Amino acid sequence: MRSDATTSSATGTSSPRLSGTTSVEETPAKAPKSSSDMDFLNTPFESFNPHLVSDQYDDDARKEPDYEKEITRQMLEVMLEFHAWASARPKHETVTHGEELSGDVNEIAQVEERQEQARLKLIQFVAQIKSAVLALTNFGLE
Repeated sequence: MRSDATTSSATGTSSPRLSGTTSVEETPAKAPKSSSDMDFLNTPFESFNPHLVSDQYDDDARKEPDYEKEITRQMLEVMLEFHAWASARPKHETVTHGEELSGDVNEIAQVEERQEQARLKLIQFVAQIKSAVLALTNFGLE
C-alpha cells in the first residue's frame, strides 16, 4: 500500500494517510438540515453525577459482610448435609448389598434343590434300566 501526505484544512499540518480511505478532513462539512439538528447540537450534556456510582459501591461494600455471612452459613449447611449423607451411605449400601446377597443365596439354594431332585430321578431311572436289563438277561436263562 502506498501512503499519501495530505494537509489538514483546520490545522495546516500534514499527516500521512492510506490511499483508498476517506478521512473526516477531506469531507466537506454539511450544513444542518433543520433547526432541530442545531437544537440537538446546542443542547448541553447532563453533568456526571459521581454519587450514582459511589453510592452503589458504598451500598455493596456495606452489604458485603452480611453476604459473606449468608454464603458461609449456606456452605456450612451444605457441608453438614453432605456429611450426613456420606455417613448414612455405607449403612444403606450394606443393607442393600446384604439383601441382594441374601436373594442370590436363596436362588442358589433353589437351584441346588432342583439339581438334587434331578440327580435322584436319574439314579432311580438308571436303577430301573439295570433292573430291566437284568430281568431280560435272566429271562432267557431259565
